[in-house]
Amino acid sequence: MSSSKKDNNEISLKILILGDSSVGKTSLLLRYSDGYFPIVYVATIGVEYKVKKVNIKGYEISLQIWDTAGQERFRSITNNFIKDADGIVYVYDITEKSTFDSLKQWINQSEESTGDFKKIIVGNKLDLESEREVKIETLEKFCAPKNIKYMETSAKNGANVEELFETLAEMIIGDQSKEEIIRKFSQVKKKGLSILSSNNKKNKSCC
Repeated sequence: MSSSKKDNNEISLKILILGDSSVGKTSLLLRYSDGYFPIVYVATIGVEYKVKKVNIKGYEISLQIWDTAGQERFRSITNNFIKDADGIVYVYDITEKSTFDSLKQWINQSEESTGDFKKIIVGNKLDLESEREVKIETLEKFCAPKNIKYMETSAKNGANVEELFETLAEMIIGDQSKEEIIRKFSQVKKKGLSILSSNNKKNKSCC
């Protein structure tokens, strides 16, 4: 098989991580893709992505995971990357109820920008259980009417992080045949401009 033909048949899923600033979106991405937890908080400027190859249901798949800025001033940039997403992870901080309250806005924004995609809601910073402001029952009540899958994670200690991304990938693949998967997900994904800045560091623990 030629290199170009092999590239054309490569299965690639585009996953976005959305949520307010400082909920741990970048930390979740780095914990999953590179296996580490950043000890210094760096605000994401615009978008950044990582690629990780995994085996899902017997298929070799490239997960192209996009980390997005949570600040209002970057919403227009974020919208451009939502349009062709295959799956979206909505993240909030279990110790900050305001970030949970923002979920509705994030979901509405993404549903207005794109059509067919799978979604999962994640309460991050499970390692800070003693500071919890959002009970798991509150999350369950929010997700039930919308039939949205949910879980809680800790980017700091890695709890449920691998399960998060691979569960979403399984949801995207579903029970489709190999031919259907290749037809839908082997197209070249637009990667856009990577503009993560390291100039906005703060002396704050990130999780």
